[in-house]
Amino acid sequence: MKNNYQDFWTSIFLHLILPLMPLAIEFNYTGFVSVRSLTMTASIYAFSIGVSSRNKATLAFCILIGLLNAGNYGSTIKTSKEMINNTTYDFLNVGAFWLIILIFGIHVVERFNRHVSEGEEFILIKNRNQ
Repeated sequence: MKNNYQDFWTSIFLHLILPLMPLAIEFNYTGFVSVRSLTMTASIYAFSIGVSSRNKATLAFCILIGLLNAGNYGSTIKTSKEMINNTTYDFLNVGAFWLIILIFGIHVVERFNRHVSEGEEFILIKNRNQ
């Protein structure tokens, strides 16, 4: 595998997949992912992906999504009993999920361009013997 593709797949794993592992672990233990976890993850994920982008529009979009999800997280503080039949609860859950997917997709394209097309190394630690 070419180094460009290794850098690309390494960046996808470390930047995009690894930060979502707490959601997978929660799903493994409980059988579902709570809205609180999903909205908080969507907020933090948006901020962290945004600041690692070289594109200013992506940064601005991710900051906006992060702030919106931070506000949505505040609305999920209500107890579960108050939210059982509330369509807003479902919207927050589905909305946060799709926003994570959207941010993931946008950043995959950027990472592909950076590492495969432009040949940028992912981890800038070089072997001193080379």
